[in-house]
Amino acid sequence: MLVMAAKSNYVTELITAGGHRNSKALVTALTGMIKREELPTGARLPTVRALAQAMDISPSTVADAWATLRKDGLIETRRRGGTVVKASQQWVGEGRGADQAMWPAIDLAQNMADPRLLPPLDKALLEGLQNRALHLPDREHITSRLRDAVAPSWPFVPQAWSTGAGGAEAAYLAFEAAAARGSKVAVEEPTAPRILDAMADLGFIPLAVACDADGPRPDRLAEAIDKGAKAFIYQPRAQLPLGHSVTAQRVRELAEVIRASGKPVNVVEDDNTGPLALQVARSIGLHLPHQIIHVRAYCKAYGTDLKTAVIGGASDLVLRTRELRSGGRAVSSRILQDALAYLVNDARSERRIATARERYAQRQVRMIEALNERGADLVASDGPVLWLPVANENAAMVRLAASGITVGAGSRCYVMPVQGLNRIRVATSRLPDDLGQISRLADAIIGAITLGNSKEYF
Repeated sequence: MLVMAAKSNYVTELITAGGHRNSKALVTALTGMIKREELPTGARLPTVRALAQAMDISPSTVADAWATLRKDGLIETRRRGGTVVKASQQWVGEGRGADQAMWPAIDLAQNMADPRLLPPLDKALLEGLQNRALHLPDREHITSRLRDAVAPSWPFVPQAWSTGAGGAEAAYLAFEAAAARGSKVAVEEPTAPRILDAMADLGFIPLAVACDADGPRPDRLAEAIDKGAKAFIYQPRAQLPLGHSVTAQRVRELAEVIRASGKPVNVVEDDNTGPLALQVARSIGLHLPHQIIHVRAYCKAYGTDLKTAVIGGASDLVLRTRELRSGGRAVSSRILQDALAYLVNDARSERRIATARERYAQRQVRMIEALNERGADLVASDGPVLWLPVANENAAMVRLAASGITVGAGSRCYVMPVQGLNRIRVATSRLPDDLGQISRLADAIIGAITLGNSKEYF
């Protein structure tokens, strides 16, 4: 069993940030954090001695605060698990049917960031204000500070850089730069609905490239190129919905297929999960530097308000993304670019990202374990969703919706409807941390996905 508890150093930093000097102030601060879910259910609190030392206050001050919080039912001390935040009552319902989930509406369709796991932006934005080029009329499609911050983790050395206002816009610009409207474009299948939606908006004719555990299949990519594909779009890691990250060997094979075709097929790599992915991104750009455009989103890791995604790749493709953005006149704010650069380089922010990465992975693992205890046969992946077979997609979604649970339709991940293939997508980033709530969610999901089918479905 994979156990990834919340880092105690992260919790200590969160508590000490306010500089509370007495027991009453500490109780007030902790109560607010728990009710705002900045300290979620199950978060392990530091020991009395460790927190007192970190805050430079008396251990008795911390002990008094812990006693009050324990009396108020906000924390509990377990024999071996230390002191933790108790399960919130906000999800517990009254007077609802036995077949209904015991909580208000919960959205498991959207792969959204948990605001409690995002790093604070105050220092980052102040750093962004230090850019000496502020207010100058020159356009900076990427600041030198942001370029230097992201370059060490880029999967190849790009010929040019740029930015977009978030991952969705940057990916859209990259798609449009890679192929003319109305072109045939190869795309991995299944893939993220947002990719198919953008392709439809651009008038692309999609050619499906089936995937296996290592990524898009080279033979299917070759078929798509033979049919006239002008570009190829795929996710290099944390693939939605399958959850794989493309292997180095598969990247070489895909690059060789494109090279052997002798055709100028451009490649777009859409790295939407970015720094929260468990695996490193591998890129075709190592093999085809003149035909690649790589997009990395940072919104899920650092917050959508930064509105900055990074684009790197072949010069002509990157320059084309700049032209497509309001005729080359629009650029991302220098303040936001340098704020992101600060966060990427800041040790404390990176610890928060590491904690978030572990917490997201832990939530997925706990849900998988709960489903497997009920007859499923699932394994953890690098992706942000669970890809579950169901007896009937529509029936499962309706059943869960009646219980206040929204999930994604698997059919939206395919270029064309696949007869007899029923799947649902369950996003895991906003799952509860409490095991009791996970258990009740698993009961609801299992009941829905086997609806209308008496045989074992996994």
